[in-house]
Amino acid sequence: MTRLFQRTPPDHNLVIRTDSQFLFCTVGKSLINLEDKGWIGIANNKELKILLSNVRQRRGQTYLERANKYNPELELAKNTARQGIEILEQPSEAQNETIPDMYWVTGARLQNTTQSLLYKGILRAREVKTRKETEHNLGMTRGTQKEISGKEPNNEKIWHSLHSKDISQRACAFIWKVIHGAYKCGKY
Repeated sequence: MTRLFQRTPPDHNLVIRTDSQFLFCTVGKSLINLEDKGWIGIANNKELKILLSNVRQRRGQTYLERANKYNPELELAKNTARQGIEILEQPSEAQNETIPDMYWVTGARLQNTTQSLLYKGILRAREVKTRKETEHNLGMTRGTQKEISGKEPNNEKIWHSLHSKDISQRACAFIWKVIHGAYKCGKY
């Protein structure tokens, strides 16, 4: 999308036709609201910030139109764009994905946030340190599960399985503590 803005003269009007429901709803309808909330909990927020910066840098008008999913012109445009991307993807033409300071919006507007939203933002900003013992035990859990069922679960699935209604809360708490190395078992 950045290349689209680079190729279009900044003083010409630009019409972007998309069949992406996510892009249309995010950029077209709730952009100011999401920006006021500091983009907390929004998928692809870095790409959306870059898109918004590119729109704000233009002097011409930028329009976003909803395209019919089964429009032959849209399919032709997608195929042409794919071919263009394949041609342009050379190391010499690296995309400039930096946002100038005057277009960079940081933080959330305090009057439009809730305590819950701010707490989510704090949790996302906080760096999570993984313990060596926890990683080791999760690896053993994945290996054992693969031996039993032939499928290897990811860490998220292992943690989510501890909230099963088939296991008592006391057993879940015990397993959680064993995985984190809280009890003197295993190598002890």
